[in-house]
Amino acid sequence: MEDDENTQIEQQILALIENLEVSNKQEAVKLVKRLSGRLENTNYWYSTRLERLSQWARQELGEKQREQFFGIIANGSASADEPPTYAQQYNRMKWRMEKAEAELIAIQFAKV
Repeated sequence: MEDDENTQIEQQILALIENLEVSNKQEAVKLVKRLSGRLENTNYWYSTRLERLSQWARQELGEKQREQFFGIIANGSASADEPPTYAQQYNRMKWRMEKAEAELIAIQFAKV
């Protein structure tokens, strides 16, 4: 699912760049390309660390600790019974807001 979402974001970025280039807004094109590069770098940075932590957890942790570790990685909590923390709720709302803003920008530029 995350790969599908990343693909959609990449497609939106490419559409945005194309629309900006057609509109001859070169400064905006540079900004979007720079932000896109940062996003790609951030995804790479986190994925390499997650892969290394996953290898470590499989090799070094006992079964119960491993379940808790992967539960935290996947869901932000060690158990499905734990209620979400304020930070988890805040981050989810922030993510939803940023996604909605990106979709709105893509729609606005698609109309231009």
